[in-house]
Amino acid sequence: MTLKEAILQRASVRKFKQLPIKSEELNNFMRGLKSIPGLMPGAELNFVVLTYEEAQRKYKNFSKVCTFAPYYLFFYGDDCRENWQNAGYLGEIASLWLTCNNLGACFQRCDKLLPSAETVTVTEPVSAAPVTPAAPAASVSESASELDSEPETTLKTAATTATPAASAAEAETVSDAEKFAEDKRLPLILAIGHPDKYPGKCRKIAVRKRLISGSPAINAKVELLLHAACQAPSEYNTQPWRFWVTEDTIHIFSKPSFVFRNAWHKKAQAAAVGALVANLATLAELDGCNYRIFAETQAFADIHNLQYQLSVSWN
Repeated sequence: MTLKEAILQRASVRKFKQLPIKSEELNNFMRGLKSIPGLMPGAELNFVVLTYEEAQRKYKNFSKVCTFAPYYLFFYGDDCRENWQNAGYLGEIASLWLTCNNLGACFQRCDKLLPSAETVTVTEPVSAAPVTPAAPAASVSESASELDSEPETTLKTAATTATPAASAAEAETVSDAEKFAEDKRLPLILAIGHPDKYPGKCRKIAVRKRLISGSPAINAKVELLLHAACQAPSEYNTQPWRFWVTEDTIHIFSKPSFVFRNAWHKKAQAAAVGALVANLATLAELDGCNYRIFAETQAFADIHNLQYQLSVSWN
């Protein structure tokens, strides 16, 4: 599967097979993920992969809160909007890579996990370095499908050459639990593994219905970019994003839900925006567009009932 196909066809996997993934591929996966800069400066996001057994030992109610998967990508750092955007952004890039390699992933809410007194044993650590903040002028490399074995290779540039994971390989632990700052853990994880079955895609609302009233008309190229971006996952498929589009810039907003109004849901919306930007930036780069991701300084005071998130411009 090509990266463009993965963007359009990726779906959240809810049920996984009890099969391991080669430790070499997981190590490459982590190296690639660590090489990708975050969306915005001023926030550092860390991450670590735990096996199901490790997570179950670390959290006494893990099996009741999270769906079963062989592995889980945990995010941790300061609890701020920028890091939630980073988690959605990096999680979606990881999900695209997995999709291209016949694997699957699903974001999981895990704010109700209760830590256990038992310590997780680490057998083969892979340290989770902080994500380096992105420079104002865009950063995502070429695509997000397959990994090389070289540490500097990003998930996006490696996507088109990796082989599918060998399910018969013996699983090895790739976590580094000692570096896992529990007090900094974001209540969001990515379940990872071999899909038990490939789920159907959630219905997506037409792009033009997501444009803010009064926004200039969009051309076919921008509509295609936004269509791909809107295939990103969101909590309960709420698709909270809204767009104000100028000739060379897309300003991204989120619309507060009248049903889900608490603080966690607002953070989940920021993660959904990060995932949307991952799709948008990846496709723009595949199409040879020079782009940059930034936070606009103007207040957008004339746009009511919407929260400004990020902007993407290109030339």
